Amino acid sequence: MVYNPATDFVGLWRLSGGNVAKAEMPGLDFVIEALARAGVITVVVSATAPVVNQSITAWLRAATPSWTGEGSFFLWDKVTTAYLPATPGLFLQFLEATAGESGVSWWTTTGGAPSNTVGANGDFAVRTDAPYGIYGPKALGAWPATPIPGTVDIVTSASLDNAFGSTPGNILRRGAVNWEALAVGSAGQVLSPVAGLPEWSTISTLLDLLFGNLQGSILYRDAGLWDALPPGTVNQVLSSGGPAANPSWAARTAEFDSGTSMLFRQDNAPTGWTKQVTVNDCGLRLTSGTVQTVPGNAFSTIFAQTVTGDHTLSVGEMPSHSHGTNAALSSGIFSDITPGSVQGSSPAAATNTNTGGGGSHNHSINLTLAYVDVINAVKN
Repeated sequence: MVYNPATDFVGLWRLSGGNVAKAEMPGLDFVIEALARAGVITVVVSATAPVVNQSITAWLRAATPSWTGEGSFFLWDKVTTAYLPATPGLFLQFLEATAGESGVSWWTTTGGAPSNTVGANGDFAVRTDAPYGIYGPKALGAWPATPIPGTVDIVTSASLDNAFGSTPGNILRRGAVNWEALAVGSAGQVLSPVAGLPEWSTISTLLDLLFGNLQGSILYRDAGLWDALPPGTVNQVLSSGGPAANPSWAARTAEFDSGTSMLFRQDNAPTGWTKQVTVNDCGLRLTSGTVQTVPGNAFSTIFAQTVTGDHTLSVGEMPSHSHGTNAALSSGIFSDITPGSVQGSSPAAATNTNTGGGGSHNHSINLTLAYVDVINAVKN
């Protein structure tokens, strides 16, 4: 018969108390064969389907040619009136038909065989709790104490619920002693092996299992698979090898060459730099030529001035101007005249009317400049 994981199961042999015990986990193939050996149903082995008593006859379709493989069981479907591959639902329908057409009644029971007061001779009973199985046929007013060999532990959804619970999301696993249900994990967890058993774990735990738990490791993709790059040494930097190459740790190169001079807006030089104090209270000049230091007045002195320096005008700096003249005429009468305007008698004497003290003067200025202080430091 061709193995079908949806309907066929295997038996488990285990060592218990120094003896080997078998726990049957059969599929429909095993159950049908067991019922046939017990004389409950008829099994026909042929390359073609039976044409009589179809509803109570199981058909084992042999492989063609027979030596190429096992056969497959088919059961009669009263709805489509055709033989279909055996399924649990079709098997129950088959049992109902068998009971109706052969005069055999089917009973259900729990905790073992039914009470002898139940059923008639020739009847069968299906146990609905572990280890399940089929009892019968009832004979001489008594039920057999044990199920028909090969029918115990029929695995169905109901039987799994009875044994392991009905919580959605549970997973069946084989523990150290028995089969057991693994409760559903929480959101974001993944199934991973822990001490030989599947367990729900976080992604971080799974990564630890795959790549180790060394702090500072970096996950990267190499040519064949994902791998972990162990931590580098102090002050190393991560270096890319470019496409189709793995990353690696490399020595850190200096950001600035020794002797580099820079300005910093802070009181003290950064680590690895030395503050320069020979040049102080100076302005900065942008130049495209040779860098030099030019002596002169201090920055704070220049911008502390509030007036310009005193200055006395020279004759050449004075604006062009004229003055009035007092002249004495021959008649002895004085009159204010301007040069060249005297007519008649020549004046006896003339004097200029002067004004001004000849002192210096200045102007107020406002050189209040907003500024920020910086220091100059040189890389060690």
